[in-house]
Amino acid sequence: MADCQIYGLNPAGHHFINILLHAINAVLVFLFLWQATSRLWPAAFVAAAFAMHPLRVESVAWVAERKDVLSAFFGLVTLIAYVKYARESKFQNAASVKALHKRSYYLLALAAYALGLMSKAMLVTWPFLLLLLDFWPLGRFETLRRTLPKLTVEKIPFFAMSFAISVVTFLAQKGGGAVAATSQMSVGNRVLNAFSAFYHYVEKTFWPTNLAIIYPWTPLKFLSFDVLAGLVLLLFGTIVFVLLWKTQPWAGVGWFWLIGLLVPVIGLVQVGVQAWADRYSYLPQIGLFILCVWCFCEFIDRKAAIPKLFPIAIAIVPLVALAFLTSKQLSYWRNTKTLFEHTVAVTRDNPLASVELAGELIAEH
Repeated sequence: MADCQIYGLNPAGHHFINILLHAINAVLVFLFLWQATSRLWPAAFVAAAFAMHPLRVESVAWVAERKDVLSAFFGLVTLIAYVKYARESKFQNAASVKALHKRSYYLLALAAYALGLMSKAMLVTWPFLLLLLDFWPLGRFETLRRTLPKLTVEKIPFFAMSFAISVVTFLAQKGGGAVAATSQMSVGNRVLNAFSAFYHYVEKTFWPTNLAIIYPWTPLKFLSFDVLAGLVLLLFGTIVFVLLWKTQPWAGVGWFWLIGLLVPVIGLVQVGVQAWADRYSYLPQIGLFILCVWCFCEFIDRKAAIPKLFPIAIAIVPLVALAFLTSKQLSYWRNTKTLFEHTVAVTRDNPLASVELAGELIAEH
């Protein structure tokens, strides 16, 4: 509403605010990871990859997806405030000033989380992420039995808000006809689509080509490649990272960050006609970046003979590639015709995209 007051319907102003929020989010990702881990360069690379990845284009270039960048802003502020709170909580016999700081950070995290949920319900699994961060990098777990109940009780206000917004969102979407009934889309097909979508989110992270504004939902078979690949990837990755939990906790935290944040949008409760969407990866993909970057850094740290500037030189290559692919993806968002021409070209059996493109072509003639 503020944008419309200032810019009217001139799209340049609306796009500028989206870009500004996205740039701020990239800085917040960096600050959060640097503050939480004290690792400057890994935090910088994760933030840069997050900022420049082609999967970001939909959330930023599509003005109506302001809710993505806005909810992410408040979600990342929540993480930064929570890290501050957790650090202050380590001082058991803190002075009254320290105790006041601790309460202030907790209330700030709670307020930011409430604003994030009001922006978009994507943050409903954020309290579970806070528990993951308690394990690594915050190191607040002593023993699971002794510490987990205490840390869970600490987050009851977060869970309460998450539950409330989940119910409200579901009822609102259902009332608007956006939630598919089981008669339209069976539970079995939703599960198969969830495996397929998980595979595509991981695949598009490492090979971000043929991106589209709409990936149509289609009935799937268990033996289809996408479904099997997603199932194997999910099971194998989970087993491996659970086994590495004590020795390489960042790997498990990154993996479960990805899975946990995808749960609301993976299609088990189907909203809309899309099988998956680029915009849904906005926050979950950060976990995958953490996993890859920290594992790479551990490998480099073990190789004493590798020059210190070598990892930085290696990091430049994928960042340049991501910037190039993002620039190319942005070119498809020039107007409705170019957007849906590209979508029809890179997807199959996509009636919605075909209808939109047909409407544009008819309007031209």
